[in-house]
Amino acid sequence: MKVTLIVVSILVGLFILFQIYTTMATNKTETLEYKVVKIEKDFEIRYYPMSTMAMISSSAKTNKDLRSPGFRILAGCIFGGNNEKKQIAMASPVHMDISDTSSTMSFVMPAKYAKEKLPIPNDSNV
Repeated sequence: MKVTLIVVSILVGLFILFQIYTTMATNKTETLEYKVVKIEKDFEIRYYPMSTMAMISSSAKTNKDLRSPGFRILAGCIFGGNNEKKQIAMASPVHMDISDTSSTMSFVMPAKYAKEKLPIPNDSNV
């Protein structure tokens, strides 16, 4: 009985910590404002205003081929992989454009950054 109570207490504590972390992480992510242009059954079309983005180009032809390597390169840049070793907060959404000829993945930069004020990425592909 005592062991069960301890295990349940640990699980409840972990659940509470996870909820706190999720709430804090969600509140830290800046989301670019948008207007819904049209709503369909399974998707909606949105208009996003101009924004500053970090972008990589790729020869990937599928979401799967672009998603992981693209994210890794861009995340490296915003998590300190730049000339100032500066961490830049993640913002949303992440843009992906995939075609038969070329593909891109872009991270939206927080609104407080103009292109001129961003540190230079260490990876020349960004």
